[in-house]
Amino acid sequence: MIALTLETIDQETDCVTARFPLDISDLNELIGLSASSLPDTAFSEDAEEEDDHALSEIALKQVYERYVGDRPPSDAPLTGILRRRHRIDNLSYFIHTNGELPLMLMGTKPLACFCFGAGEEEAQHSVLRPFAPHVENGTFLKYDFSIQTDMGCCINYITYSLKGEEWRAKAMELLKRSGRLSGWNESLERLEGSLLGYTDAQNDEYLARIYRPQKT
Repeated sequence: MIALTLETIDQETDCVTARFPLDISDLNELIGLSASSLPDTAFSEDAEEEDDHALSEIALKQVYERYVGDRPPSDAPLTGILRRRHRIDNLSYFIHTNGELPLMLMGTKPLACFCFGAGEEEAQHSVLRPFAPHVENGTFLKYDFSIQTDMGCCINYITYSLKGEEWRAKAMELLKRSGRLSGWNESLERLEGSLLGYTDAQNDEYLARIYRPQKT
């Protein structure tokens, strides 16, 4: 049995809209359903650990109908990503990563924070481009800051907040600078989750199932 995660991607925003666990017993059947999106070596023992594969709209529809349900849960055009399941995928709630924009537009996420190092200008442009129109029309407020690492590198942080929630961006800067000076710890991890819009119960689950096991 191969444990995979299927992500549906909104083509307009390039954001994850949902994630579904797939337990695959017949890999050849999955590859045959993928409309040539998956190579014959996908998810094999010889494949790389980061074995992520993009699915076309047609391939997503076929894989979704076979393993999840009747049709993808959106009227908007969707593509997909099929990848190995990570430990974080087993949490009971939706992780915001790569789905920040639609959550903020729905008003359910008050703050998004991204970080980039030197040489990541292309990735930075790709990730931040969809946020630009919402900054221009006043829906989001943008705030950025930089922090020097012990290695002398500069990490650039870019935040977007909803109106009335801009205090979270300044709090995030203070949080990151405090972590840089005194070391990151569980209390800072919890506070970061709260600033990003996760509930106390979600933070409890994350700390118990993801953060603490990584420290042992």
